[in-house]
Amino acid sequence: MAAKLFVGAQMAAACAVAAAGPVQHTYAFTASGFATGAPVSTISGSITATFDQAAIGSGTVDAITLDIGTHTFAAAEVGFQTFNSSGIVFGGKSCAVTCMNGSTNDFWLYWNSFSNLNVGQFAYANFPSTGGNAFYFTGNMNVVETTIPEPGSLALASFALVALGAARRRASKQR
Repeated sequence: MAAKLFVGAQMAAACAVAAAGPVQHTYAFTASGFATGAPVSTISGSITATFDQAAIGSGTVDAITLDIGTHTFAAAEVGFQTFNSSGIVFGGKSCAVTCMNGSTNDFWLYWNSFSNLNVGQFAYANFPSTGGNAFYFTGNMNVVETTIPEPGSLALASFALVALGAARRRASKQR
């Protein structure tokens, strides 16, 4: 019986190790309170990206739903990187992720820490409605995160649960 519990513990540990690493994150957000004269007063959207929160330097933007004025952003236009060592910044690639080019369609969305996603900033430029070199920003935003474990982690966790169930059932039959 002890050997079976040991095997179960090893499987659980393997699941924990497999869960660390790249995970798909979806961030739904709403930003409002832009300065007077901003062409768009409230912006809502979502970004889905796959990355390891412990090593944000690499990963992919999988999908984006973001319309600002007349421009609809595509995943290929968006990148992300570490921000202030414990946060993240998503942004348009027209200038670079962390700068704003007012004469294009551009944006950034950042927060300083994963422990509080609503402390940060959203900014945008929507050419030609914002004119050359004009952009608008706000700290009034709401961000909600959803994480989706990778399929391999789910499969490994399911296998471990089935194996533990089978071991318990076999042990109860032997009594």
